Order: sequence, then structure tokens, then C-alpha cells
Amino acid sequence: MVSDYLKHTRSIEELDFLFKRDKELAALEASKLFHHEVSIAVSNIGEIQKIAQSRVMADSQVAAASILSNAEVKAAQILACAQKAKLRAVMHDYEAPSAGHDVPTEIIHIKTDAAESLMQTASLAIEEIERTAQEAIAALRATAQEAIKNIHELSQSVADSVEDNARIAKQKLEQDMRDQRTPEDVAQQAKDAAAKVLMESVSASQTLKKLTMASIEELNKITDQAALTIKKSTQTAKLRLEQMLAKALALMDQEF
Repeated sequence: MVSDYLKHTRSIEELDFLFKRDKELAALEASKLFHHEVSIAVSNIGEIQKIAQSRVMADSQVAAASILSNAEVKAAQILACAQKAKLRAVMHDYEAPSAGHDVPTEIIHIKTDAAESLMQTASLAIEEIERTAQEAIAALRATAQEAIKNIHELSQSVADSVEDNARIAKQKLEQDMRDQRTPEDVAQQAKDAAAKVLMESVSASQTLKKLTMASIEELNKITDQAALTIKKSTQTAKLRLEQMLAKALALMDQEF
């Protein structure tokens, strides 16, 4: 990413002829170069941010939907198991007297075993949902952090480039100042131009830093929102399972 960006930037060396002919114009063009570098960098940073945010939001929606869907499947299984156990108890109640079995005791065993199985099934399902949510959120964070790393690398590379170009421009502008034969007005012009180059390079770097931090903050904000989407779906899924477990246990306690 950084190397691709640098292919499209100009070098301060391309302005070499201006430093010898027109120092004010050279300073102006150098300043334009600094801001041009920052402008391209900001555009690329924005693209990195946009791609990462789209992926984070899409992945969070998929994860949330999957968690809710899996919870519904587990809830249906819990109810089906309760209904099956209830049917077994009913059939046992119907057939046991002729077989000489202790009906109440056998039915209690059936209900107890079924209730324990239902609670274990619900507990394992909730653990799986929480684990899936944690993994999904971790994946979102990883996606965001990778993008942030790329943004930092690009921003630092451009900041270094601006600093290097400013140093080179300043040296070229100050060359005449060190020559005793240079007229005073020309030396002052070179000094003013060098100061302008330094000021503009600092301004460009500050702009880059500000926009870089804004992009990172926005990406982190979107990632937090995406993580919250998964957390909310997790709470909804857990509540659904808890409600279905209560319904299943109540079904087992019904008289027949």
C-alpha cells in the first residue's frame, strides 16, 4: 500500500531548477508538493478506512444473524426433547399398571432425567453462543487493527517524505545565504522562502496527523458499534433459550 502510494508522488528534486531561478516560486511549489502528498495520503487512508468499515459491518451482521438462527434451532430442539419426554411419561403412565410398575416413581425418574438433560442442553447452547460471539468480535477487532496498522504506516511514510522534502528544499534555498557574494535582498528572499517552506511542511504534517487520527477514531467507533450488534444478538439469543427452557420445564411439570 505504501509503496504503491509513493509511485504517484513528486520529488522535491523535480523543482531543482526553480531553486536556482525563483526562490519565492520554488517555495510556493514546494508547499504545493507537501499538501499534494498529504492530499493523496488522505485519499488512500479514506479508502482503507472505508473498506475496513464495510467489512466490519458486514461481518457483524452475518455473525449476529448466525447467533440468532442457531439459538432458534437449539430452542426448537429443547422444546422437542421436552415434548418427547412428556410423551414417554404419558405412555408409561398408560402402560405401567398392567406391568405392575410403580407409576409415580418411574414418571418422576423420567421427568428428572429429562429436566437435567434439557438444562444441560440449554447451558451448552448458551456457552456456544457466548464463545461464537467472542470469536466474532475478536475477528472484527483484528480487521480494524490491520486497517489501522496500514493507515499508520502510510501516514508515517508520508510524514517522513514531507519532512525530508522540506529539509532538502530548505537546504537548497539557504545555499545562497551562505555565499558572501549574495546580495542582501536575495539572501533575505532565500531566508523568507526557507521559513515559508518550513511553515508549510509543518502545516501539511499537522493536517495529515489530524485526518489520520480522525479516520482511526471513526473506524474504532464503527467497530464498537458492530461489536455491540453482536452483543445484543447474543443477549437476545440467550434470553430466547432461557425462555424456551422455562417453557420446556413447565411442560414437564404439568399433570396428565
